[in-house]
Amino acid sequence: MNEIIIIGGGASGFIAAIMAAREGSKVTILEKNDKPLKKLLLTGNGKCNISNLRGDADSFRSNLPDRARTLYERFNIVDTFAFFERLGIYMTEKEGRAYPASESAASVAKLLSLEAASLGIKVKTNQNVFDIRKDGDRFIVATEGWDYSADKVIISCGTNASVDNAERLISETIAIKYGIKHHKYLPALTKLYGEGDYLEKWAGVRTFGIVKMFCDGQYVTEDYGELQLVNTGVSGIPVFQISRYANIMLYRDRKVKLEIDFFPDCDDEMFKEIIEKIRTNAPYKSVKDSLIGLLPERLVGALIREDFSIDRIVRTIKHFEFPLTAGSKIHESQVCSGGIDLDEISDDFECIKVPGLYLTGEALDVDGACGGFNLQWAWSSGAAAGKAAAKI
Repeated sequence: MNEIIIIGGGASGFIAAIMAAREGSKVTILEKNDKPLKKLLLTGNGKCNISNLRGDADSFRSNLPDRARTLYERFNIVDTFAFFERLGIYMTEKEGRAYPASESAASVAKLLSLEAASLGIKVKTNQNVFDIRKDGDRFIVATEGWDYSADKVIISCGTNASVDNAERLISETIAIKYGIKHHKYLPALTKLYGEGDYLEKWAGVRTFGIVKMFCDGQYVTEDYGELQLVNTGVSGIPVFQISRYANIMLYRDRKVKLEIDFFPDCDDEMFKEIIEKIRTNAPYKSVKDSLIGLLPERLVGALIREDFSIDRIVRTIKHFEFPLTAGSKIHESQVCSGGIDLDEISDDFECIKVPGLYLTGEALDVDGACGGFNLQWAWSSGAAAGKAAAKI
């Protein structure tokens, strides 16, 4: 019987285990935490945003994005829905985001665990893997308390995102040991940091806007949605969406700034006309009071002074410049960019330099946009790797 060790008891590791066991393999999951599927329980604010029906070219980010999309097709969203339906999980959709009908991440975790148990999959917790080596045709997976032997190994270890832990991951250890190209893990889907006396004043404000990113003065990307202004910088989904690019550039010591449009419903000229009309209709209002009906009052108080001209108000609100002062922290991010280069694996997610070793999820150089794409990559990569590893 084909014996497979899976390192990591998260979403990607569990679907890999289930797929391999369904093909007749003997499967053991080694999980370093005291319980498996911990991160899954937090996804979608506890509702489990399983996938997204509105994917586009930017859904899966990578140094090789075309390769990422090709690999995703090995087990795509249609396959994912069929897999979960077989478990008894049916989907609902909200603005493209797919959730289980139960709207409970705990129910998804439980049904994955029940399926794994029914297939005889062993789940061993508190197992910190620090090395993988070959012994003839077999792999030896070394933990702090035991050496496990297997025919195949699947690394589904994830990253240190959202975990206050700086220890080296097994994917990084293996990359160094076997000369596998690896991109540094950096924060993605996270808030961004800046400085200014306005930060304490605007902290707690939520408002819709457009965020554009510039690197060394050159436009890079932008996103739109609800912003969350905090006392250390900016947050919210549009900031999360561009944060991976900002953190990569900051890591390279490039100058990165955001330009924020806090009133995206019209262009500069129309916004100026709106302010002029308010000032004409209510000359008794102060400059700040003139803007209260347009913007959150705390935002106005943070950014606008009474001596501002109308042109300066327009520039400040429509083109607010926010230089980024430091990269984000990995433990504050939802996921990481970086990982094993996609040219280092086959279409079956097998490591080219170490046959029999497979890589999935965040161990690979793929990170998804907000909205279920990171979980979809976990399902896609894990399922494809599990099925492939089960072949004798």
